[in-house]
Amino acid sequence: WLQPIINLESRRTCLPNIDGIGVNPAISDAENLHRLTYGFITMGSLEIDGKMELMNRTQLDWLKRLTTNIDRGWNVQCPEDDCYTGRPLPKVLFVDYPAGSPTRARGVKKHIALFNWTDSPQFIGATNAQLKLSGTTTVREFWTDEQKRFAGGDIIEKLPGRTARLYEVDS
Repeated sequence: WLQPIINLESRRTCLPNIDGIGVNPAISDAENLHRLTYGFITMGSLEIDGKMELMNRTQLDWLKRLTTNIDRGWNVQCPEDDCYTGRPLPKVLFVDYPAGSPTRARGVKKHIALFNWTDSPQFIGATNAQLKLSGTTTVREFWTDEQKRFAGGDIIEKLPGRTARLYEVDS
């Protein structure tokens, strides 16, 4: 039910409730980050759950980063048609933050999430035009703060199976 309403500006309607989000110590870090990234980028209300006492310091830091960057309800955009006409699992989602929003005030104008929902490595991404970017784009990986540069602005990369990337584009 989330995919059909994901493009609605939810500050004018409602915040989708993705239910619980958390870290499962029994699965890989890559899959945990995949789930956290989807929960973050879809702009729904977040309920933190899980056995926090079993999480390691890194996993607790992910939740801290997630909750420190809360600015919910902006329009989520999906630049691909496949998720509406075929398999409803978006490979790319992004949010542009308007002037005056808390995230824009922190110097972030856009979040871009890439998802590989399969078990095999795949090239995932979108063009400069689809992402409403121009020129060479430098981004910061949300979970690690690592800088990455994409020549020409197209944000496309080979992701291992069941992984995701979440990037911030500075103002």
